[in-house]
Amino acid sequence: MRRSAIVLSLCLGLGLVSVPKSEAASMRVSPIGVDIVSDKRAGVITLTNTDTEEVSLQVRVFRWTQVNGEDKLEPAVDVFASPPNMKVAPGAAYTIRIARLDARPVGGESAYRMIIDELPKPQLPGAVAKGVKMLLRTSVPIFVVDRDAITDLTWSITKTPTGLEVHVDNKGGRHVKLSGVQLTRPGGQTIDLGTKLGGYVLARSERSFAISLEDKALASALADGELLTITAKGNSADIKGTARVSMPNKAQ
Repeated sequence: MRRSAIVLSLCLGLGLVSVPKSEAASMRVSPIGVDIVSDKRAGVITLTNTDTEEVSLQVRVFRWTQVNGEDKLEPAVDVFASPPNMKVAPGAAYTIRIARLDARPVGGESAYRMIIDELPKPQLPGAVAKGVKMLLRTSVPIFVVDRDAITDLTWSITKTPTGLEVHVDNKGGRHVKLSGVQLTRPGGQTIDLGTKLGGYVLARSERSFAISLEDKALASALADGELLTITAKGNSADIKGTARVSMPNKAQ
């Protein structure tokens, strides 16, 4: 499959492709992400077919990195899913094993994405197609991680003509999944970024988020050098940091 199609699956998040039930299979995935401690060999994911028809699935594992802030997927050579193909009957559950080829502990964390694709059903000779068939696709994050790995986030904020650019640099050996990000000014005024800033920043990676602020007066009032307090939700704990607002020609 073309890489553009694979990258699309990341944009769909952890859930299934959202299409009408009559047009695609319905599958429940549990858990929605897998952590394999680096001294272990494998983890498992269970797929449950909640539809009324049998579904055929293909499962592939890709190494997941972030290069210049962009997600990049390449076929994994050290982690695989077993079995790679399956048929799941209506109401049935199927367990997929995610296994490592090399059992040696890793330092920090290695990230992967398991892509699950529904395969098209064979078309009977002479049958007339009824509309466009949408096929299920889901993307599940997998991490092989050192028990002692932690995140180490550094933030920077730059004013733009429409709002802010928030840059997150994760120098640690553990990924972070950001949500609920808020910026608080010295006087206590809060800028709630809500759904505008969120998602994964992988270990030893960085990402930038362009934030458009509807409150133009607030955006223009932010002063060069103003110290903002940053709070957010992380994987398992709250996050707190600070960053000074900079103008584009003074960005660090």
